[in-house]
Amino acid sequence: MIFFLTISTFFHAQNRISGTISEENSNLPLSGAYIYITEWNKGVVSDENGNYSITLTTKGRLTLQYSYLSYEPVVKEVILSDSNTEQTLNVQLKKQIIQMDEVVLSNSYINTQSTNTYEVDVVDIDNISKVGGFSVMDIINKIPGVDAVTSGTMVSRPSIRGLSSNRVLTVIDGVRFETQQWDDEHGIGVNENGFEKIEVIKGPESLLYGPEAMGGVINFVKTKPAPIGITQGSAFAAMSTNNLGWRANAKVDGAKENLNWGVSALGKLFSDYFIDNQSFRIPNTRLLEYGAKGYLGTNRKWDPLI
Repeated sequence: MIFFLTISTFFHAQNRISGTISEENSNLPLSGAYIYITEWNKGVVSDENGNYSITLTTKGRLTLQYSYLSYEPVVKEVILSDSNTEQTLNVQLKKQIIQMDEVVLSNSYINTQSTNTYEVDVVDIDNISKVGGFSVMDIINKIPGVDAVTSGTMVSRPSIRGLSSNRVLTVIDGVRFETQQWDDEHGIGVNENGFEKIEVIKGPESLLYGPEAMGGVINFVKTKPAPIGITQGSAFAAMSTNNLGWRANAKVDGAKENLNWGVSALGKLFSDYFIDNQSFRIPNTRLLEYGAKGYLGTNRKWDPLI
């Protein structure tokens, strides 16, 4: 019996690419630079002397990407033949200048409740008419943990978790309302004219606003400008019989490409309350309030580089 042993040997052409990666100005070697081969979806790293070596068993055109932290990347293309070849490809990388925009720190109350370290309740200004209230306190005091300290019918001050007066701060779009006074004859010094919602922050905010915010913050959020190309308006009026009162408000706003504007007005007039089938009036329960507001703004890219 005769055995035939056949040994097959396959020889593959191997190509080698090597070189040194250095810094452009100083010619110092860059250790840890990354060389990525796009067609192979893998790469190698340069050694402590900036040297690298790649052995390939393929032919054709390959794309090599050289990158290093804080340096501009460089892309090179090489063509590999069928025969065993060795190519030397030295690459110099240039320092990359990164210019960052200025860092802006801001405080926002509109986050998911799970990420807030304090409890925030948001109420819509339109709810005032839905609950038949006279002022913003008529909807704020319906929030759990918020009460109204009243002096008569029309003067009321917020109390958040038992703290009121100089322990509750009023802000408008995050800016302190400096002229707010708290005493028996002064309630909250802001009405609903020109605002779209109220944020009630229940918890100490002294770090941001000082000791006046120990109990919490009431933040009035202004109405957003109209969409570009739109002019819109609204009006509301209501009457009440138990105090022969009326209230009305109206607003109109609009926006063009670089300009936005708006005007609004509010008026309230209430007589003293009637009791006992309108035979007796409760003194000092009347109210007269009116106001108007307007704004003019522009939307532009102020940075000439943008």
